Amino acid sequence: MQLSAPTESIDHALVENRATSLAHLFRDRVRRSANQEAFRYFRDGEWKSVTWTQTREQADLWAAGLIALGVAPQDRVAIAATTRYEWVVADLAIMSAGAAMACLELDISRKPFSPQACPHELTSSPLVSSMCRTFTTAWPLAP
Repeated sequence: MQLSAPTESIDHALVENRATSLAHLFRDRVRRSANQEAFRYFRDGEWKSVTWTQTREQADLWAAGLIALGVAPQDRVAIAATTRYEWVVADLAIMSAGAAMACLELDISRKPFSPQACPHELTSSPLVSSMCRTFTTAWPLAP
């Protein structure tokens, strides 16, 4: 499929002066809605609720951990987990650290789960770290 030039004019003002990153948008949202509910998830038989401020605090803690592991701006970090609240926090942490999240398709049901058990995308690409399933461990990967 070949893309062609638009036949109508584009109003560039629509896209100018936007937030510089998703991390900036996230922080703006926290400022506007600090104590409002940000997320609700089901865990241990009950619904849990977290505010925007609580989400930012968790994301900042994980971002600091990634930076301590050596993650630098524009590095790529993989998240290997099922869709869950912690996945969102991990993604926000990666963006807050200035890095980019790398998408993976993998079977996380394999146990034990470690970078060595991950497929080709995780072990052979230029990722610098991965955050996996339990979110208690982030592994620095060899370059």
